[in-house]
Amino acid sequence: MAEPTVRNDPIRPATNSSEYPSSIPFIPVIPQPQAREKFDGRHVSAWLEKVENTYDQLSLPDERRIKDLPNWTDEYDIRRKVKTALRGKTTWEEAKQALKLEFKARDPKQFQSWAQKLKDLAKGPILSSPLDILDYIQNFSSTIIEAEESRTMAIKEDEYVEAILNRLNQQALKDIMIFSGLTWAQMKKLSY
Repeated sequence: MAEPTVRNDPIRPATNSSEYPSSIPFIPVIPQPQAREKFDGRHVSAWLEKVENTYDQLSLPDERRIKDLPNWTDEYDIRRKVKTALRGKTTWEEAKQALKLEFKARDPKQFQSWAQKLKDLAKGPILSSPLDILDYIQNFSSTIIEAEESRTMAIKEDEYVEAILNRLNQQALKDIMIFSGLTWAQMKKLSY
């Protein structure tokens, strides 16, 4: 039996990257999102992680990522909101933050993060120094204000006021009560 002959066929495809002309840039093809990957307006943080993994695998630049994001949804209203949120964004980080802000109300990861921040602040050593107490109360206050402004968390004032008071040294707390003329029950009812 005769061995097949190998011909130098001018139409044969290139077999390695050195055979491609260097002037033609590699342009990755973005796969069509599967139904489970499409964005429906909920869980924006988890969805962005999936999308980012896909984009990272393709090494897409920020401009392409931002331009492609609206294609990850079939719902007209959601697509319009995505496009509006992305308007004027030039970096991937800006785009992610804009989408998280736009769809925060239906994203449990963002809700949990505010609650967790407040729980973390409530835990810790007992405070007795007036400056430490002031810093603590200011941190707590600013975290609650940020949570309210983001509208991702319903604030239960009495829980957090009590949490603030529980970290204070007993003598410092007594001094505050004496100076203010308030009882423990009255202090617990104070708004932050």
